Amino acid sequence: MKNKRQFTLITVLILILAMGIIGCSPGGGILVLNNIPSRYEGMYVALEAAGYISNNYVWLLGGQSTDQSMDTATGVLISNGTARIPMWIVTDDYTLERFSQNLTDAEMEIIIFTTTTMEEDLAFLYFEEIVFVNGNATVSWGDSIYRYEY
Repeated sequence: MKNKRQFTLITVLILILAMGIIGCSPGGGILVLNNIPSRYEGMYVALEAAGYISNNYVWLLGGQSTDQSMDTATGVLISNGTARIPMWIVTDDYTLERFSQNLTDAEMEIIIFTTTTMEEDLAFLYFEEIVFVNGNATVSWGDSIYRYEY
């Protein structure tokens, strides 16, 4: 579990760097995570997902924004038990573009953090068989296959 957690945290750092290079652009898909327990109200969330589109492996990241000049990234605020997470696809040259494609049977990891800059994680959720339509998907906290709260 520790290795998987370290891999996920490294992925979030890649998200920080890549989004800082390209910035956040409008458009693209959103993943909605709902039914988040109230103890996480006001906390922040980021994610990574993976799957295949036309037999090509794709890697997705979810997060709000970055400020390269301040070397920070912003997770998505949890409000009223919901988080609306902008989705990004990692391209072959490791840049990020907003994700707006269809993807079936994706696997996804979500981490909840105490701060906007994703410094201390509180919970880890794992999902399978996620379906994105035009870059959008909705999942519920209770749908996670595996959940670990620190």
